[in-house]
Amino acid sequence: MGENSLPLSFRIFHPASCRFPSPRVSLLAPPGRASFGLSRGGRFKAVGDGAGQRFYSRGRYALLDAFRLAGVGVEGALLAPAYHCRTMIDPAVSLGGEVLLYALDRQLAPDLASLAELADACRRPVRALLLTHYFGFPQNADPIKAFCAARGIVLIEDCSHAYLQSAARPALGIHGQFVVASPYKFSPAEDGGILVAKSGHFSTLPPLRGRGVVSELKGLVRWIQRGLAARKPFVVQDALDEEIDRVCSVLGDRGTESEQAGNTTSAMYDSGEEGMSGLMTSRWIIQASEPDRIAESRRRNFAAWLAAVDGLPGCRPLFSQLPPDVVPYMFPLYVDLPDPHFYNLKRVGLPIWRWDEMGISECPVSMDYRLHLFHLPCHQALRPTEMAWMVRVLKKVMLHRPPADPAQT
Repeated sequence: MGENSLPLSFRIFHPASCRFPSPRVSLLAPPGRASFGLSRGGRFKAVGDGAGQRFYSRGRYALLDAFRLAGVGVEGALLAPAYHCRTMIDPAVSLGGEVLLYALDRQLAPDLASLAELADACRRPVRALLLTHYFGFPQNADPIKAFCAARGIVLIEDCSHAYLQSAARPALGIHGQFVVASPYKFSPAEDGGILVAKSGHFSTLPPLRGRGVVSELKGLVRWIQRGLAARKPFVVQDALDEEIDRVCSVLGDRGTESEQAGNTTSAMYDSGEEGMSGLMTSRWIIQASEPDRIAESRRRNFAAWLAAVDGLPGCRPLFSQLPPDVVPYMFPLYVDLPDPHFYNLKRVGLPIWRWDEMGISECPVSMDYRLHLFHLPCHQALRPTEMAWMVRVLKKVMLHRPPADPAQT
């Protein structure tokens, strides 16, 4: 372990005792017409489109092979961003590799000084650097690419948030020796992670194992069930104000926190899925999904979120503008007071994701974003009623004031 780095350990939030209800709106796009169509305008395309690729059940297992090919393991270390999902780190832990968490600025761009300090202090040779394009926004990869080239480090692009991009001006998946993406986060497939190699081949990797007929049929049934559930009318609650008053007036359970040593993988990582192919039906669904239609809907919903939070106290968007070539994964919103707002929003049923199971690092931004940065859906299958309800809930909770106490009036 380098002198300027901490032994890898994770801080974990346990929400079970909070008994949050199920979200009333889906975080990811369910099956439906919003993802498919006959027109092919060609403005947007998928990362790795036209390149040779391997199709896994999840991007985390594609990352495992990327790390392995790069030399991460007992004799090679990984530089990974301090702000991360736990499953971005699990594959390196599975390989026995040392993980060094590099600092980021408030726009989640890598801190070059942090990278250099960690690489210089590491006792093992650094074999790979993971560069993440957060929420669909491309990183400025040129300085990172130069850093890796100067030190003989393999650059791996993490496009799990950034599957679609401009066809005319591609900025994703063109810098790293390996590229990993998660198409199921953009297409309504049951699973799907891809690995693309700049060399175009994976000669040292064994073929992926097939899923089998039973797994394929179960996956198809789950996909059909999700599609049927998504067709149910979305019921808008008439008594939303009363519900929010009730939720916000009760100090519910806040869950618990713990720390875990970094030498084990998380519960979200299944070693049995290593080296296994994704579902064949998922591959077909992803191929049938229409990039332009998906991109335009996601951009429209992201813009609606930007308008909704403009001037809203207690929160601000991580990205205040949406560049014309960006296809967002989710809408990242920084909230000043996660307690009480995270708990109140979750108890009303707003779909929120956040990375609160994270490696402990010396990066103040990442440790702050762990609880304060909310990920809100902007996927293509959101119905106008759902989008309007989410905006209404967010505004009412953020602006909520407890009802006046009659005894004090």
